[in-house]
This record gives sequence, C-alpha cells and structure tokens, in this order.
Amino acid sequence: SCPKNPSAASSGSSGRACGDARAAWPRGKSSCYSHKAAKGRGDDECPICSLPLPLDRDGSAISTCCMKVACQGCIMAGFEKGVINKCPFCRTQTGGVGVEAQLARIRKRVLANDPLAILHLGQSYRTGEYGLAKDSSKAVEQFERAARLGSKEAHFELARSFDETLYGH
Repeated sequence: SCPKNPSAASSGSSGRACGDARAAWPRGKSSCYSHKAAKGRGDDECPICSLPLPLDRDGSAISTCCMKVACQGCIMAGFEKGVINKCPFCRTQTGGVGVEAQLARIRKRVLANDPLAILHLGQSYRTGEYGLAKDSSKAVEQFERAARLGSKEAHFELARSFDETLYGH
C-alpha cells in the first residue's frame, strides 16, 4: 500500500497519483513510486515494516550479522525503543564490533550462498571496505556469483564494472 495514502492501493488506483503527494512529484509523472515499489520485487521491502525501501541508499542500512537491509525508520524506531548497538532485525550486537568481525560475518553468509552477502563482498572488494585491498577482478567474480544466485543488483554491478573498465567512468 501507499504510505501517503494507504487506501489508494486497495481501491485499485495503483496506476494513478496519490492525491496530496502528486504536487511533490516531478512534472509529467503520473503514477505513485510507492505503488510501483510495493508491487515490485520482494527484496525491495524492509524486512521489519514491509514498506518499500527507498531508492536512495542513505535511507536504509545493511546489517552484516544477518545481511538484512532495514529502512532508517525501523532503525530509528528500534533506537527509540532501546535497541541500541543491535541489529534491528535479529538483535545481534553491532556496536563495538570490529572490521575483522564484520568481514567474518559477511564471509560466513557468503559460505551459506547468501546472494546479498556475496554482492556486498563484491562491493567491498570494489571499494576497499573492511580493510580489503581494492580488487576489481575479485569484485566481478563475486558479482557473477551473486547474479547466478538471482541477485538483480549484482547484474547492475556487473554492467557498472563493464562500463568502468570499458569507458573509465
């Protein structure tokens, strides 16, 4: 359903604008982004509130313990309820956990063939996150593996890697 107008999706108006939110949309847009996301891929939802995750990655965060991506709203709600330095989904301790421990958590999920963990490891190889040496070939290997396991974002990362290699962007 639409967070701005919960009755809009249930009333069959998924292809139309959501009244008061329409004024905030760019000129020429005639459908609600929330409706499209809500009817889109299941991996685009926050596992806690089931609302669509924002397209802007600053509006969500990944937890290395369970590799779940939660929206900032659920993270802040947990914080307000005293869930501090813990994953909002599985309640695993996150505060004070070093980079090595986070990387070990990711690798554990990679061994379990978790496509999101494999994708995240590939992104970490690309950026040098978690103390990893930047290695585009290892990144591409991880993206390919995640794509074979069904990660749509891994396909995007493969295209991005190809673009960077070919055009130097």
